[in-house]
Amino acid sequence: MTGEDLALAQRRFGYALRKKGLLDDAITALNASIATAASSAAHNDRGVAYLLKGQFAQALTDFDEAVRRDGKNGDAWNNRAWTYFKTSRNAEALADADKAVALISGKAYVWDTRGHIHEAAGDRKAAEADFVQALSLEPGLATSRAALKRLTGR
Repeated sequence: MTGEDLALAQRRFGYALRKKGLLDDAITALNASIATAASSAAHNDRGVAYLLKGQFAQALTDFDEAVRRDGKNGDAWNNRAWTYFKTSRNAEALADADKAVALISGKAYVWDTRGHIHEAAGDRKAAEADFVQALSLEPGLATSRAALKRLTGR
C-alpha cells in the first residue's frame, strides 16, 4: 500500500466517523491522513469537522489549505463561504460562494449557501433566485424550502 493509499483510507475513515457524529475521532483520523499524505480533500474534511464543533478558526485554516492545494475544490470554497458566513464575514463569504457556484453549479447546496448569504446581506431577490435554483436541483432540500417560504410565503 502506498502512502497515498493509506492516506485515502484514513480520510475515508475520518469521513465515516464524522458522519456518525464522532467529531474528535474524525479529526484524529484526518490528522493521520494529512500526516501521511496531505491533500485538499483531507483538509476540507477536517475543516468540516472543526466547523461542526464550532471551531471556526481551525476550520478556516483547513479550508484555506484545501483551496490552496486545489483551487478547483468547489466543496472547500463552499465550506469556507459557510464558515465566513457563520463568523459574520459576509463579503468574504459571498466571494467564496460565488466561486463555489462557478465550480460546482450542479450541486444544490452551493446555491443554498449563497442564498443564505444574500439573505443575510438583505438582498432578498438574489436570495430567492438562489433558493429557487437550489430547489430546481434538489426539490427536497429543506433549508432552501424553509428559506424560500420565509422570504416569499410560498
